[in-house]
Amino acid sequence: ADFRAGRVNELRVAVGAAVATPQRFSDIENIARGEKLSDALIQKIAEKYAARIEPLDDKLESAWYRREIVRVLVKRALHAAA
Repeated sequence: ADFRAGRVNELRVAVGAAVATPQRFSDIENIARGEKLSDALIQKIAEKYAARIEPLDDKLESAWYRREIVRVLVKRALHAAA
């Protein structure tokens, strides 16, 4: 994340291990542009990423579990960036 005057200038979020190929969603990233990275905004972005990804579903982990992990890890990463 790139911040200017306490607001998000640019945000990039990539999801890798839960999906077949790394995925980014610029329309979701752009939600944060010009905003403060608040808890509510972080939650919104994490929810949108979890809903949008196409997670793997195999014998190691279910698609449901991978989606939940993405939600948690996106939130953690954004909180760390804030």
